Amino acid sequence: MNFQDSRQKSIVQRIATGELTLASKKEYADLLTLFPDKADIQRAYADFLTQQGEDETACHYYLSAADSYIKDGKTIQAIVSKILAWRIIKPTHQEGRAFHAALQAGLCGETPLHHFFAGMPYPEFIAIMLRLVRLQLSAGKTVIKAGDKSDNIYFIVYGDMQETLHPASLKDAHSSGVPSRLLSDNDIFGEIFPLSETNFSRSDVKTLTHAELVKISKSALIEISQKYPLIEKLLAKA
Repeated sequence: MNFQDSRQKSIVQRIATGELTLASKKEYADLLTLFPDKADIQRAYADFLTQQGEDETACHYYLSAADSYIKDGKTIQAIVSKILAWRIIKPTHQEGRAFHAALQAGLCGETPLHHFFAGMPYPEFIAIMLRLVRLQLSAGKTVIKAGDKSDNIYFIVYGDMQETLHPASLKDAHSSGVPSRLLSDNDIFGEIFPLSETNFSRSDVKTLTHAELVKISKSALIEISQKYPLIEKLLAKA
């Protein structure tokens, strides 16, 4: 890889992680000429167009990004892009069904995210989509503190995070070291299961980089589960 290729890759990575926003439509157009099928660039351009008040064009790029994310196996990224598009132009029933079918066909792997969405029927899927709330956070932000009441489940759209288990929650309080794990795109966190109980976080979770998340509240999940009991079973697998 030559210097120019390396520099372009660095720009793409920084745009994908929200660290860099280009200043003009021309800059995005030039980058899309180089990377026409890069979903992260399409999504970033759509965000830029939304800020410029060009909603209809933004919707086109959100939809294109969603299709590209599905091909790349990036489930939550596809869902968020579709949500952003549908907030601009309400989808038809057929469009909603088509997206659900494409997403199901593209699901692969054995991750918690896969287990949650795989096989989820269309009504349950739409109910979840409508309740997702976006969060954009800078590096060094605490999302959850150990001991806090667990009221949400979180899906990472992009960014790196660290989950550190609080010593007081360990079986052996005298064990050396504090267990921690890195979280990134498509990971899930938040201790809300079982839904019938009051849950408290056993860990601290903070951002290591700029990050985008979507969350759904425990109260929303309880409400959805009353109508669609399958949701609680899927949560148990996640």
